[in-house]
Amino acid sequence: MLLQKPAVSRTQIAFVFAGDLWIVSRDGGEARRLTSGIGTETDPMFSPDGSQIAFTGEYDGNVDVFLVSSSGGVPRRLTYHPGADRAAGWTPDGKQVLFTSGRQSDSGRTGQLFTIPVDGKFPTMLPFPMAYAGHQIMWHGYACLQLMSEGYHLRDKEDSSASLMGKG
Repeated sequence: MLLQKPAVSRTQIAFVFAGDLWIVSRDGGEARRLTSGIGTETDPMFSPDGSQIAFTGEYDGNVDVFLVSSSGGVPRRLTYHPGADRAAGWTPDGKQVLFTSGRQSDSGRTGQLFTIPVDGKFPTMLPFPMAYAGHQIMWHGYACLQLMSEGYHLRDKEDSSASLMGKG
């Protein structure tokens, strides 16, 4: 089997197989399909409490960010932009999904990191140019971005005492 892009919660593992999202208990057992629509799904990311999965979906020729309950159901679209938006993680409080997009770049090829509330309102670009690897802690060049419930924290890679704090 060609299982791809696994994501792990406290109790479950989500993964991509044949362009769909699947889920299985961490204890093993039979995997069940979470998505089966026309199009492809990838990049599953569990919410901090494990109740939801954000993912990248390509339906009707467009790549956007979607949410689905980890128990199954109909995926809900979060982003609506003609450029590619790709799921990248969650804020620690589970209220917003992180995603990368070239929507603010001149060429559309340079990804930036955004957050969008789980209710699907307007996204907010984080003030980090070319932040294309959205993890709760990510290294980009010489800086570390750590997202926290009270905002974001940017640390110098060489000097962890030097930091910049902001609201996300």
